[in-house]
Amino acid sequence: MELVRMVKTVFARINDRRMWPFLAFVASTAIVIAGWLCLPALLHPYVRVPGAIFSFSVPCIPENVQVETITPYAVLTRAKLMLQDRRKTSLLAQYDLDIASKRAGGGINFTLIASPNVKKQMSDAMSGPNAGSQLAVSMEFTKIPAIDLVSVDASYAIDLGMGGCRPENISAETLMKRLDDPRARTMRYALIQDKLSDFILNANEIGGNIVLAGLVLMFLWLTVLFVEGVRRVYLLSDSRLRADLLALVPAATEGRKQLLANMVSAQYSSVFRRLAFARVFGPATGFLLTVSSLVAALHPSAAAAQDTFRFVSSLQLALVATFMGLVVRIMAELALRFHRDDAERKLQAIELSCS
Repeated sequence: MELVRMVKTVFARINDRRMWPFLAFVASTAIVIAGWLCLPALLHPYVRVPGAIFSFSVPCIPENVQVETITPYAVLTRAKLMLQDRRKTSLLAQYDLDIASKRAGGGINFTLIASPNVKKQMSDAMSGPNAGSQLAVSMEFTKIPAIDLVSVDASYAIDLGMGGCRPENISAETLMKRLDDPRARTMRYALIQDKLSDFILNANEIGGNIVLAGLVLMFLWLTVLFVEGVRRVYLLSDSRLRADLLALVPAATEGRKQLLANMVSAQYSSVFRRLAFARVFGPATGFLLTVSSLVAALHPSAAAAQDTFRFVSSLQLALVATFMGLVVRIMAELALRFHRDDAERKLQAIELSCS
């Protein structure tokens, strides 16, 4: 019973101090951190290799090598079978491998095939003084930040007495040891940077044009308010202004002057809130769209596909978004100025008419 009473007391104090939003934030943060720390242990590991060129060692001449990657925009331009000395300091021979690719899930599977001619030439190169040299498969991709490898399945053509030439699956730490790139690392979680970049890329074109349409409509609305403010300040005569104001409240009403002043202040406050929102929301949205367009323009997939059109199109969207944001801000400032002048003019008219 004492424990129940303590829990009720804690909940009552939290409720009295309105701490529920803070506790919800703390709980959500704890869940995210716990998931970030614990979830990777349950996920399948993969190897991230920075850059676009890397190689991995093989025990003997490969016949078929299948490389599974979760990088959806990887473009393999060349694959080679290389013969290196034992210290891997010099290249003794190299031959191009045939390449086939197919999409699987969120990534691409690359198949590297050694033709009979390549196998014969490499077999000849490995004989004589080059016996005991190291074999490696090199892959050259279009330049992107990193290639994420899940596994490598290799089958071998012949056994030249070196052993270890049975078909094998190379993944995780085993693949790390085979790679000739010290920058490679084993990972179990997807980088938030990559996920956000992919999301922005997919949503930027449609979402960006919707946002631009909203900015154009906001600009037109502000233009109407601006023209109305100019009309009331410069084109509306003093007599007509006083007549319009006095018609709002009957002459016999007690405290007529204060009522009119309150009505003018309330009207200006309503316009001010809307214009203040527009002059902040417009530039902020334009800048947000500018940044998202730059992210889309510099996405690795654009570089991998050498997509100049998408790059230029994204830059154009970024510049148009900045332009519209600035135009909305300028028009909001002008409309606010003239509506403020209109409110001051009305208050002066009320002071003169009701004094």
